[in-house]
Amino acid sequence: MRGLHQITSFLSRWDQRGGMAETYPGRALAARVGEVVFPSTCPVTGTLVSSPGTLSPAGWASLDHLTAPWCRQCGFPFTLVGDGPLCLPCTGEGGLAPRLVGKDRLDAFRAPLAYDEVSADLILAIKYADRSDSLRVAGRLLARVAQALPAFDEAILIPVPLHHRRLRQRGYNQAGRLADALAAVTGRPVRHRLLRRIKATPSQKAASADQRRRHVSGAFAVRENDDIIRGRSFVLVDDVLTTGATLLSCARPLRQAGALSVSAVTLARVLPGRQGLGDPGGAV
Repeated sequence: MRGLHQITSFLSRWDQRGGMAETYPGRALAARVGEVVFPSTCPVTGTLVSSPGTLSPAGWASLDHLTAPWCRQCGFPFTLVGDGPLCLPCTGEGGLAPRLVGKDRLDAFRAPLAYDEVSADLILAIKYADRSDSLRVAGRLLARVAQALPAFDEAILIPVPLHHRRLRQRGYNQAGRLADALAAVTGRPVRHRLLRRIKATPSQKAASADQRRRHVSGAFAVRENDDIIRGRSFVLVDDVLTTGATLLSCARPLRQAGALSVSAVTLARVLPGRQGLGDPGGAV
């Protein structure tokens, strides 16, 4: 058994040394070997499940699922249903800024989970543990809300890119993994290299909303000719939303290149005033 663990570990490390490929053959092969040899467990509770990529009943119940009623534009959950239904920032009233959805911003946003200790553990399992079962769960959760986004049936998925130095250090892009997982469920195409991060940004941990906006201002650019983007719909994909500064910075060059619509989805979102872990640091 120890030898098999060593094999899967070697395959994953070999793939990271192999460069910046958008697909991860070594990691994928390691995950497949692990699925065949080791029992399937819930990525949240660790209890046995009947098939890989599924949650146990307790695991499902422990996640803080975001469901209607919510703002029809940004997906912010309501405790009471009023007229609209739009949240105050999306109405432009009450002096609440910055707005996530609106002119020259996003067309819509959704997240299936509130950011808390449980969703953070799920994200960490994807980020550091090379757990393909966690990615399958994430893909299904993302699909549940993404398919309601405007023009999703015609949209191209774009993962929020890492700066090339960070990508070399880490060996993979977490947002790219999530975009691939969403694509596996929905069949939508993914363009990993359409958008690039042209400015290295400092850690967002403990940064204020204004600091986050300054950090990512002008940080992204499109790689492709505008003709590839003009008149098309896109959905940005990332792991956690905090203020939305990074997503809005990603949307801007796509808008300038003539995108018809730009929406976004993340696996979890920080909800002010809702019990959770607070600032996830690297979130957008």
